[in-house]
Amino acid sequence: MINYDSFRPLPFYFVNTRTPEDLTAVEIDKSMKKVKESGFGGIIFFNTPSEGFDKELYLSDFFFEVTERFILSCKKYGLEFWFMDGYSCPPGNVGDKIEKLAPQLKQQRLTRKDDGSIEPVTVSWGFPAFEEPESSRLFIELVYEEYAKHVGKYFGNGINGILSDTDNRRIDAFMLDQLHGEYYFPWSSGFSAGFEKKYGYKIEPYLNDIMDLKGGQQGIDYWNYASELYFQWHENNYQWCQYHNLKYTWHTSDTGPFTLPEVIRSSIYTEGNPFKNYVHADYPGVDHEARVLDGGTHFDQRLYRSVSTFGGDESKIRSKNFSKTKYDLRAKYVASAAKLLGKKKAMCELFAGTNLDVSTEDLCRIAAWQILQGINFLVPHAVHHRFHKHSKIHGAPPEQIVRAGVPTVKALNDFMGKYCCLISQGSWTPRVAVVDPTDKILSGEITTAKEIFELTDMLNFANIDYIILPKEDAQKYEYVFDPVADGIPAELPAPDFTFTGETLLGRINTLDSGEKVLFVGNIWSDETTAGTLTFNGRSVEIELAPGEIAVINGPFEEFRAPVVRQNVKSVALPACVKFNADNHIPFHWNASWTNAVDLPDMRLTIPCEIAEGAKFDGELLTNGEIITIFDDFYFAFTVSGKAGKHTLYIPAWDTDEEKSIDWRPCVTLANLSDFSMPARLFGNFDLELTTYNDFHHQVYAYYNLQMYYPEKMDIVLKPRTGNVAGSPFFYGKITHTMEFDGEYQNAVIELPECIGTVEVFVDGESVGEKYFRPYRFNVGKLQGKHLLEIVSDAPLTGFFEEFRASYGPQCDPVIFEA
Repeated sequence: MINYDSFRPLPFYFVNTRTPEDLTAVEIDKSMKKVKESGFGGIIFFNTPSEGFDKELYLSDFFFEVTERFILSCKKYGLEFWFMDGYSCPPGNVGDKIEKLAPQLKQQRLTRKDDGSIEPVTVSWGFPAFEEPESSRLFIELVYEEYAKHVGKYFGNGINGILSDTDNRRIDAFMLDQLHGEYYFPWSSGFSAGFEKKYGYKIEPYLNDIMDLKGGQQGIDYWNYASELYFQWHENNYQWCQYHNLKYTWHTSDTGPFTLPEVIRSSIYTEGNPFKNYVHADYPGVDHEARVLDGGTHFDQRLYRSVSTFGGDESKIRSKNFSKTKYDLRAKYVASAAKLLGKKKAMCELFAGTNLDVSTEDLCRIAAWQILQGINFLVPHAVHHRFHKHSKIHGAPPEQIVRAGVPTVKALNDFMGKYCCLISQGSWTPRVAVVDPTDKILSGEITTAKEIFELTDMLNFANIDYIILPKEDAQKYEYVFDPVADGIPAELPAPDFTFTGETLLGRINTLDSGEKVLFVGNIWSDETTAGTLTFNGRSVEIELAPGEIAVINGPFEEFRAPVVRQNVKSVALPACVKFNADNHIPFHWNASWTNAVDLPDMRLTIPCEIAEGAKFDGELLTNGEIITIFDDFYFAFTVSGKAGKHTLYIPAWDTDEEKSIDWRPCVTLANLSDFSMPARLFGNFDLELTTYNDFHHQVYAYYNLQMYYPEKMDIVLKPRTGNVAGSPFFYGKITHTMEFDGEYQNAVIELPECIGTVEVFVDGESVGEKYFRPYRFNVGKLQGKHLLEIVSDAPLTGFFEEFRASYGPQCDPVIFEA
């Protein structure tokens, strides 16, 4: 029997508090119990300054006391425990400890002066330089050896491994502007002497050609030596882990084999040849970011940042290029390296920057895209120990476990764990090998690598599985294509399978018995697809929702046949719904609004840090009750709901222009906590929001979300009618209630278009909860009139990211005889 548990996702577990009361054994046990119930396989223990352990407490006795509590709780619940090896992300400086000991370990790059001469300069990012051997020695001494000293007794028996979230220390997406349009050419203090010793000649006479991308063999030597200096960081960590009975995995912020004219920050140059570096890991890794299938888009001209405005819709949130994967070979490279090197797993960090409105279906598609390329160790980003301050804005979907969303997260984790396990059965056996162009790029022999992207995209859509390998390792495969040397082949091999519906992504495994198994997923389509799939001489009728995976052949075969509908009846959604919680409005500025009529039970909640001196309608607010909203402390005040205009004044938000809502400069991560803790007005009302010049000024920008406020707005509160349109900031559950009649022997209720988590009730009895398509609920025999209730979860989006997100049924449900 197949055991999925060892393939369940392990999220980054962000320890974002250092308050002893939050980190007792009892509190940690509660958290780990919820992690287990949510379907995770363990945690990757991750310190997150500034709310987490600060530089003084990191690696202190108290830090390790807390660490041991997490280890013991994970052991209790059968969870794996890994730790991320940095004070923050990326690792290296150990909370400034190395900089104090060895300030000379600065990272360097080459630059060309106006007179044409070349000189190394230090850079402002990436301390300490990975290329310096002393950096690695100090890091292991200060971090790894401290873990061994304090909790080493758990190595291999409570602590499973170490993850390096290295994020490419040479240059990442946030540092591109510091290059001022120049390419990045690495250097280090011992580079010149070390290069001459290894290759027998001086590199300096060739640097001009290398910087002009005409390096030839000297260019290959330069980049290979620079890579080796970078590799030693991972190599030393890996050897230490092997000696101490720990697994080691890491990823960098990789981009795939782009040439420099295509993208200034390319992994070929900043990380080196992946097949040589991934030797130094038990599980090679990749990083997938953002709400797109190609998570490398934020490193080049394909950048897409989600944009929203206060109370606006989601039209600019999801990229129109969500499904484009032509330039994403990162997971394929990692899976190819894992196979070449005999590694049992390939790792991917994923879901960062997808934003809180993302649907479970989109998350399944991102995960399936990785899995069907060969990733079988998934690291979701992220779960916070406390849901407070900036974690509420820079959150990610697994945050749903902090609210009433555990079943949703568990369904997603069950999906990922199951298919990571199944994709690991047998061995991956593609017929086609594509030759890696790394050496041709480094030598300057080619100025574009577009051919490999063209070919691999063709193979994907021709239903042909393939692997990417160095030329010498590719020769054992049935078909070998070198698109850079030979161009795009005039004719491709016969497909591995055919399908009459939308194009599916496929992967072929061969079991120990010799039987071939096909894994296919609906990756590129936003719609459900159905048709005839033919594989290995056998045809089956299948249906696949977006992100769904089917398995054809083998002992774990699993697929859905299309449903035949009879006696189909539509049931009209009601115009109004029932809400299970009050509506609310977030305020970040001294504001005013109008109550159209008297409204009862109005409450203002103001963060405790800024509540002093707050006024409502000119009167000082007093006698507030301390409450928590998630894990943040607020004062709650009962205020008048009488008809007419009302005002909120908080001294911390004082501005010269009373009516302006241009309340502060753009918020970045440094002061994000301020933005994530607005004052909130709660009450049983509908909201009429009229805005002018919606994208007038930016109030928040970080990672993959930019938020704007309008130039001006009018806010009118009215009695609640149950109209969803009047609740742009609502968070909670809503219920659609309707009646239907009919006679069915085997009734099925279907929500043809639906988003997020919904639970369906017939005559007060639950018939199931669903999290992604198909939203079908088997009811059984029905006769006469019945009451249908559809309960939907509103996401955290309106509450924290402050724009309207779609959720629940988007069209009338149908009932049919199956």
